[in-house]
Amino acid sequence: MIAELCKQNLIAPFAFVGVCNRILFETWLETCLLSTLEPGQVVVIDNARLHSNLILCTCIGAEYRSL
Repeated sequence: MIAELCKQNLIAPFAFVGVCNRILFETWLETCLLSTLEPGQVVVIDNARLHSNLILCTCIGAEYRSL
């Protein structure tokens, strides 16, 4: 499962079978997470390989959010 944790609540949960990869994470980001963010919110992610790519930064940056 992938989800956002905000003030002790799970937001935009996304359940899947198997392992998470970059494509699955980007799909969740674009289809689930970005629509839940409000101006001024910050996305904090770890340094897992699937998190570190230009598409991810561009996707969040295009929405005028902070990474």
